[in-house]
Amino acid sequence: MQSIVTSARNAKGALPADFFTIPLPQGFATANANSFDIRTPNGYKLWVLSQNYSPSFGNLNVKSIARYVQFGLKVYF
Repeated sequence: MQSIVTSARNAKGALPADFFTIPLPQGFATANANSFDIRTPNGYKLWVLSQNYSPSFGNLNVKSIARYVQFGLKVYF
């Protein structure tokens, strides 16, 4: 895996800006990350992308989890 990444580096030692620019296969959003063959460059890229995939990315109106506010009251006699 490391050889795939190091072989793609440029003269400055950085990955090109379009390193992870690859076409996604049909059903990528629901595919298991372990189904990609990480021994190939495209399989490794798909595996990394699937590890970082968020289905809510780009949604402007994301429903948040309900939050509770608790108040306390002490009474002294």
